[in-house]
Amino acid sequence: MKKFNFKLDTVLGIREGIEQEWESKLGKANSECQLIKNKIDSYKALISDSKDTVTDINQFQIKCIYEDRLNSQIVKEKVLLKDKEAKRDEIKKIYLQKSIDRKIIDKLKDKSLKSFKKESLRQESITIDEINNSSKIREEMLGGVN
Repeated sequence: MKKFNFKLDTVLGIREGIEQEWESKLGKANSECQLIKNKIDSYKALISDSKDTVTDINQFQIKCIYEDRLNSQIVKEKVLLKDKEAKRDEIKKIYLQKSIDRKIIDKLKDKSLKSFKKESLRQESITIDEINNSSKIREEMLGGVN
């Protein structure tokens, strides 16, 4: 029996590799965004923790300066987050396109495999019919000789 040979296997392998590369880039971009979100959350937690520590005017001034610095860090991180999210969205678009490209070849392979199996079954059926017919003819010939 003949072995299934898909002519575009190398193309499929290349596209799978490219898709995995972009999937990795997307994962990295997602983790960068999450790190920034975590920083923002920690800054907000530090601000809320500093609310109850004021006992005199000097501490109040220090607390205000500290909170202002944390708020400015939050603003900077939000700007950075917006930039990283835009880059992540671009990477996601490219990843989805690469995934579609791979799936096209994958579907062609599946379709080709189904066709190959169908043709193999048809050929097997023809071979079995020929064997059955030849054995009947042989029996008739041998039966006619006796």
